[in-house]
Amino acid sequence: MSARRLVRLALPSKGRLAEPSTRLLHDAGIVFEPNGRTLHTHCQDLDLELLFARSDDIPVWTADGGVDIGITGSNQVIEAGVEVDTLAELGFGRCRLALAVPQDSAVTTAAELAGSRIATAYARTVEGALGRRGLTATLVPISGSVELAPRLHAADAIADLVSTGETLRQNGLREIETLLESQAVLIARRDLRDDQRELVEEIRLVVGSVLAARPKRYLMLNARDEQLDDVLALLPGLDAPTVLPLARSLGRRLRPHPQMRLRPTSPTRPCGGSTSRRRQPGGRPLLAPAPGSRQAAPARCRRLGRSKDSRCAVTSGRCCARAASQSSTPGVPGASLETRPCRDRVRCRGS
Repeated sequence: MSARRLVRLALPSKGRLAEPSTRLLHDAGIVFEPNGRTLHTHCQDLDLELLFARSDDIPVWTADGGVDIGITGSNQVIEAGVEVDTLAELGFGRCRLALAVPQDSAVTTAAELAGSRIATAYARTVEGALGRRGLTATLVPISGSVELAPRLHAADAIADLVSTGETLRQNGLREIETLLESQAVLIARRDLRDDQRELVEEIRLVVGSVLAARPKRYLMLNARDEQLDDVLALLPGLDAPTVLPLARSLGRRLRPHPQMRLRPTSPTRPCGGSTSRRRQPGGRPLLAPAPGSRQAAPARCRRLGRSKDSRCAVTSGRCCARAASQSSTPGVPGASLETRPCRDRVRCRGS
């Protein structure tokens, strides 16, 4: 048996948390390759062993010390009834524990179910949620097909995890109240050694950085010196954009260029709505690399024969986007990004 790595991390082996968990770690630079049917593997660059397990087992293993950190649902931590530290909320796998009754039921609130029979696969969680409301009920434990319980007269209501509630509606049920909101979380056992805690904190930091960057878009645009303040006033983002002076080549000498390059980081959604406003003060061209792409740089395609104002964003070693033509606003130069895959995988060089 091989020696134990410094830290063991448990990931969901299947279900709706499995793929997003793996993608999150890869985006954070924690690289590993699943080994077929083997339920464990090693990280390539960290002293880290990864185990693949049922997500509802991960809180128990973490609390017992079998693993040091793990990704699971926050509802599964509550249902397990164990003591672990929650290091971060991960933003995916969102769902809610909903209380539902048949469509023809006169019940409209949870308080009206006091003393009733409630079928659920999450008895501990439901009991705690009702207790916080000062309610008691008879819980009917069911491991699957909970929606059938009212039809079989085994219960008056059910409590089950839902994302959209469509399954409840298709089975003739009506949601009346949410008992708990849940999402994926990064958890850790509480008695980590100092050397383990150092690596765990590093993992928490890089994962948090990826989560913070996902809703952002990295922009690049040029603006004339005299219009710089107007452009800056329109740019949302972090503390401040990076502003770099441009230079124009004259043989072997460089002279100042009357434009500046701006590199702000902006929220993804507002980018689309404010692109036209950013062009009006004089920003051109405007490049918006797609999320997850490598650093995008202005480039000019060799083979396409475009005008000097047609530029490409280079991502992952190939041309994948081009800037549109100048703005139609009289006297105001500007360009927007038209993102599309290059069919002929044009090779690009820096402009």
